[in-house]
Order: sequence, then structure tokens, then C-alpha cells
Amino acid sequence: MSAAQPGVVDAIVIGAQKAGSTSLQAGLAEHSAVFMTEGEDPVFERTDLTPDQMAAHLAKAFAPAAGRLRMIKRPNYLCLSHVPATVAALAPQARLIVVLRDPVKRALSAYIHMQRFGFLPVEPAEEGMARVFDGVYDADYARAAEVRTFGRYAEGLASWAAHFPKEQIWVTTFERLIADPGAVFDEACTFLGIATGQRPDGLTRVHNEGAYDPASLAAFARVNAAFFQYTPGRMHRRFRLPVNPWRSRTACWRSARPGRCARPRRPPNRNSARRWLHASPLIMLTI
Repeated sequence: MSAAQPGVVDAIVIGAQKAGSTSLQAGLAEHSAVFMTEGEDPVFERTDLTPDQMAAHLAKAFAPAAGRLRMIKRPNYLCLSHVPATVAALAPQARLIVVLRDPVKRALSAYIHMQRFGFLPVEPAEEGMARVFDGVYDADYARAAEVRTFGRYAEGLASWAAHFPKEQIWVTTFERLIADPGAVFDEACTFLGIATGQRPDGLTRVHNEGAYDPASLAAFARVNAAFFQYTPGRMHRRFRLPVNPWRSRTACWRSARPGRCARPRRPPNRNSARRWLHASPLIMLTI
């Protein structure tokens, strides 16, 4: 593959949700031949954008790609029936990567994830999962149905296969990715037509680590509700904290006394403050 091919994107990790796609994304992002956008890009599922606006959005996102393979990830795409036609119209040559997971375990993981972000009420899984699958929460919680619908792999794959030849769709599993990440990564690279043999750190790093006890989930839900607001298809950050608040207080004496700081300089991380909040039991218990 080459970024010189027509279309607005060269490859997409399309799913499934809660099936390890973030690990594969992190690994591919470290590959020298790949330019992977950060996080998830819901551009193709947005019905408020015209095709020209979608193309403009991606052109801006890929401006620094410099000839590398242009990739995005959005695991929701697999089971959203309107997305395949949109992608086929704008990027008919795109290669599609699918990571599937045991559907029962995926549903439970998605259920816990929804509680953590306040998209479902916090309650024991034995009771809450039954209500989710009975559709009890569909009217009041916009994303509740995803726990069910995003596990319908056959329907999702059929929608994509109706618009893309099978040679452009590669499917693996979460279980294989965990058991032998190197082999799965090499298969993904072969499918994309880029060099194999690399072993990126992001491939085996823990991503989106979950919390399973009700007290922690309730605390996470409160923290996330303070930072994020959800509208269908998009999650908005309510406000942004400084990159590293502790660094701003010490910037002056750090620059005045180089080499004499007790704490090592850390790379910028725009999510550091939120991660610190999530990792602090004291903060979680007092919010």
C-alpha cells in the first residue's frame, strides 16, 4: 500500500469495540511506515457532515503524514450499518482491520465501560446486564443498546463485505492478540504491505484498564461526568486542564537552576491530570 493511492484514508481499524483494537492501534502507531491519528475518529459516522467536509477533516488530520500510510481507528464502525457505504464512497481502496472477541466477554467489558463513563447506572452486572439486554435503559441512556448491537459481528461484517472485497478486510481475534501479539502484529503488517518484524511497546501495554467493583465504578463515573459530555457519536471534553499542573509551578526555578531538580522532567501529556485523578483513591473517594 501507499499513501499516494486515491482516497482520504488508507486503512481503518473498524472494530470491534472492547476487543483490543486500542492495543493494535498503539502498536501500528509506532511503525515507521504508518501515520496513525490519535484516539478514535468518528468522522465517517457523523451524519451532520457532507462528504467534502469529511475529506477536509481527514486531509487536515493527515497533513503531517509525509507519505506514510494514513490510518484511523474507530471500533464503533464495525456494527454501524450506514458507515460502510460512506467509507466506500470516500476511500474505496481502504484496508479494513477487524479484531473480534468472545461476544459474551465483550458485552460484559462494554457494560463495565459504559458504567465507568456514566452511560449506564452503576449496579451489579447480574441485574444490569439483564436490563440492558431487555432494552430497559434504551430510552434514557443513548448508548445502552451498543452493549447488544456492537456484538453482532456477522451483521457488521456482512455490511462491510457488501461494499468491500474480502481481500481488503482482515479479521483476527482479541484472544490471539493476547496470546501471541508479535505474530498478530506481523500479520497486520503483511496485510497492510509494510515491513514486519517490529515489536512496538504499545502493542503489549495495558490500555483502557477497567475497574469492576461498584464503589470504584461510581467514583470513575463522577470524575468522567465532570470532564466529558456525550452527544450521539461524539464525546466532548468539558474543559481542559494544564498539560502538567505541577510543572507550571516549577518552570521558573527549573530554567534558572538546570540540572539541579530533584524530579526528572516528564514528556508533555495532555491527559496526565485526568489520569492522576483516576489513579488517586483519595480523590475518587472524596468527589
